[in-house]
Amino acid sequence: MFCRAALAVLVNNMDEHMRHYGMLHDGTSWRHSPSCVVNPYLHRNSNTPLTPEDDPEDRDVRSLVKEADSFRLRQNEAMLRIQSLVRAVSH
Repeated sequence: MFCRAALAVLVNNMDEHMRHYGMLHDGTSWRHSPSCVVNPYLHRNSNTPLTPEDDPEDRDVRSLVKEADSFRLRQNEAMLRIQSLVRAVSH
């Protein structure tokens, strides 16, 4: 879930809202649903905050790192995941 939220910030996903954070039950366990709607924009802002301190008008992925423990991650683990995402979307 942390990576999905970070991806939304990194690509400025305009269609980001909590309904996209669903879970699926496969008969024995729960898993995250696939990401189904990603609409990156260069010049518009989302209106959905991702953390209590998030300002959708001025998104900063560092706000997710500050909330890493909410995702059951240490801050260094959160940074590693963000670095991986940055590499993936940089092209």
